Amino acid sequence: MDKKRRVTMSQEVTLSDTMIHRSWLSKLKMTTKKEKCGIYSFTYEFIDTVGTGSYTFHHFDGLFISLCEVVLKQDLMLSGDFDKETLELSFLIEGEQIISIDNLSNKLIYENQESYIVYFTKIKGSVFYPKSKKLKELKIRIHRDFIYKHHLEKEYDLLKKYSLKANAKKIVQPFCTKTQEIISEILSDQRDGLLKRLFLESKVLELI
Repeated sequence: MDKKRRVTMSQEVTLSDTMIHRSWLSKLKMTTKKEKCGIYSFTYEFIDTVGTGSYTFHHFDGLFISLCEVVLKQDLMLSGDFDKETLELSFLIEGEQIISIDNLSNKLIYENQESYIVYFTKIKGSVFYPKSKKLKELKIRIHRDFIYKHHLEKEYDLLKKYSLKANAKKIVQPFCTKTQEIISEILSDQRDGLLKRLFLESKVLELI
């Protein structure tokens, strides 16, 4: 794909919810949901007109983890704004995205085996997903409750280390070997309930 090409959108949805998966909800049908020991888990399938694939989502104590795996049948643009203190981690295992963020002059070209970690208190922008390319993305969104529970703001100096303003030119980075190992562990994990919570919490802290 030519990274300089002009992006044409065939479909757009607006999102403003705090829960990651809400941006996809109009494209999904729920297949399972459960709650055990305070961890909420949902599994969805994409509706036939949108694409072929699944969306899995877990959340507890200010930690939101999703896995999107789909081949879209049409180009898709998700746009909106978000105004909660958040540390966001994304790992693009397969696929391609073009990310536009207000106040950043250049679009971010995000491709296979790349990741980013970014901290923000308010953000507005959009993400473009091309059709016919497999998308497999693990995304972790960490809200204030989890950040302060683990003293992440002090331990890692989030504002300085991961803020958009300070890191605009180096947000997107390739996977390292350790990151690949942790992602594989998360994707293959079969625990549930309290064991799932403890496992996900520990792996997220490792990724940070």
